[in-house]
Amino acid sequence: MGMSSYVMDCEEKFDMVVYNAIKESEDVSEAMQKVVPHKRLVAHWTTNEVDEYVSEMWNEFWSEYASQV
Repeated sequence: MGMSSYVMDCEEKFDMVVYNAIKESEDVSEAMQKVVPHKRLVAHWTTNEVDEYVSEMWNEFWSEYASQV
């Protein structure tokens, strides 16, 4: 497995962590708290990038949910 494969696998795992944290959280700050312990999966991202990513995924997830209701 090449390094880029490894990085992509880690990012996919991180995506699932974020997705599950969002589904299980009452607000975005709770989701971020659940994601922080898994930041090592995207160690090449800054804390700011992780925060922005979780916020964007939060908004995307709940906007899709809101349009279905």
